[in-house]
Amino acid sequence: MPVTDVLSEQPAPIDDEWTRVTAQGTYLSDEQLLVRNRPLEGTYGYEVLVPLRLADGDVVVVDRGWVPNSPKGADVAPDVPPAPDGTVTVTGWVRLGERSLGRDMPEGQLASINLDEAAGQVDGRLLGGYLALQSEDPEVERPDPLEVPDTDTGPHMAYAIQWWLAIPAFWTFLVLALRRESLEGSGAERTPRPKKVRIWDEEDG
Repeated sequence: MPVTDVLSEQPAPIDDEWTRVTAQGTYLSDEQLLVRNRPLEGTYGYEVLVPLRLADGDVVVVDRGWVPNSPKGADVAPDVPPAPDGTVTVTGWVRLGERSLGRDMPEGQLASINLDEAAGQVDGRLLGGYLALQSEDPEVERPDPLEVPDTDTGPHMAYAIQWWLAIPAFWTFLVLALRRESLEGSGAERTPRPKKVRIWDEEDG
């Protein structure tokens, strides 16, 4: 669905996270932001944020992916594939802004994807969530895609069914156990069993 049907100026609610949306606009490549110390498959690097100005003038931050640290060290800006020029159509997942880490960062960098801090370096009014990029049209070289969480239920559904079946079985057992204990405590007489009578055969007689 269109990004403006999901995001507004207010912080996005958690129920909207991972909603798949589309957005059309122009990348503000000169205002690209790098988020430091972001891991991908055990290696640390940067996540690349590029603001996208929509037709109505609002701006949504797009996380285009991940790049490794520069071979010259973390203090040197890495090489980043540029975002496409002109009008672009972006498809991605809504993500919630992150909390501030309270660190002073060089211009063009962030310590976390905190939208208030990003707004201080972007010319425009930011929407209250950002997009993790899935695809963009036109297609160009881009940073490495981020990992998308596995939403498959896997074995969890089977475990849930087992627990739901175990609950009524437990209560049934408990009720029967309490009923037996109540009967034993009341001293209720049981019907005596008939005594066995041995029938003597002729040889015993």
